[in-house]
Formats: sequence, structure tokens, C-alpha cells
Amino acid sequence: MGNYITVSGGFTCAREEVLLLEKVLLETIADSSDFVVDRERAEFYMKCWRFPTEEINWTSHVFFGGSIRDYARDYLQYQILCCCWALKVANTDEGCCDDTVDAMFYVTDWEDGRFMWEIYNNRINVYRMPKGESRYELMYYLDL
Repeated sequence: MGNYITVSGGFTCAREEVLLLEKVLLETIADSSDFVVDRERAEFYMKCWRFPTEEINWTSHVFFGGSIRDYARDYLQYQILCCCWALKVANTDEGCCDDTVDAMFYVTDWEDGRFMWEIYNNRINVYRMPKGESRYELMYYLDL
């Protein structure tokens, strides 16, 4: 049957950025084969993304929630990275005083433990909580 991971989390953004993220994510489908994910499965996994039609107060949240094949993990990380870059570029181009990207994703891997992908202050931090532990440990980070 293969190994699955469960992922939940999302981006905090402005209303006008929701459409940008949806566009970027749809464009990543063309690159899915670079990550051993066929187009049909990439389109299927797009159903895990949720895009709000209106903001609540001043914030919108674009969510991902679903169980995906473990081999699609790199593709999902690629999607998230593309979104981060698009938000950073859009905020820089618009002259925003805050070009930081804010997101959090929780990953449950039934074989390797739990992971947290935190996007904060223009850095992607990847944490791991080994099985039997109750604390996340920083594995690595990537500056945007």
C-alpha cells in the first residue's frame, strides 16, 4: 500500500494574496513529474488546498489538509516554497513594509515521527519530533 503522511497547515496572508497562491499552486502541477508525482495525482492533491472566498477581519488563511503518499513530500515542499517566493516577491514589489511570509505545516509520518515546517521571518525551519519524544528539534533551515 505504501507509506502515507498526513499534513495540515497553511499560510496567513492578505485577501488579494489568496488568488496569487492559488495561481502559483496550479502552475506547480506542470512541474510535478520532476518530483515523481504524475499530473493526475498532482491534480488530485490540489483538492487538499483550501482557498477562502472572503477574509475574516483583516486576514485570510490558505490551508492544506490531507494524507498524501510519502514520495509526494518533496513535491508538497516545492509547492510551499513556490508560494513563499511568490508572496515575498509580491510584497517587495508592492513596497510593503513587511515582506515576511508566515505559515505553519504539521506533518505526521507514521514511520519517522512528527515534523513541523515553520515559515517565519523569511526562513523555513524544519523541525522533527522523534517517536517517543515530546519536543521538536530543529533539523535545518532555509533562508528565503
